[in-house]
Amino acid sequence: MIDSIKQFSEKHFPLLISGIIAIIFMCYFDLKINSIPKFDLILGGTVTISSIIIAFLGTMVSILITLTNTKVMQRINHYDAGPTLTAYISRTIYSGLLLAVYSLVLYPFIELKSNSTSEILFILFAFLTSYFLLSSFRINIITLNILRDVLTDKKEEEDAVSTPQLDPNVWSQDTD
Repeated sequence: MIDSIKQFSEKHFPLLISGIIAIIFMCYFDLKINSIPKFDLILGGTVTISSIIIAFLGTMVSILITLTNTKVMQRINHYDAGPTLTAYISRTIYSGLLLAVYSLVLYPFIELKSNSTSEILFILFAFLTSYFLLSSFRINIITLNILRDVLTDKKEEEDAVSTPQLDPNVWSQDTD
């Protein structure tokens, strides 16, 4: 029971927290894209950060592909966690692409005079941004843990190979 709750929360926490953030912005803040100063710079920064995180994830995917024969990846495959890992990576990349495109589409709406539409556009922006950042945080923790485990396994293998094994019988023989 606890494992299923843990899996559910790990799988859905970016969506749940992003929904809570959007509701908080909707209920407690009166933010609109036309009332935030220099919102165009925020949109440009969002596109840049999204692109950097997507590129980092692309690099991590290529590194994970090269690690297919390691003990860690064999454990991941043994427990059938590969599809979950792939889903986390793809959701993060897709949400980053969606956020970047949405940020680009928002540029013409910055001067929008309709307050209700402007507020809805901002709430959607806050939801997408928080979802992307939280899912990026989740997959970065997972991939960095995988890399740490790979490096630990590699170090243990190197230590086992480089540590000479002494035969105690060699030293106990008398050479009279």
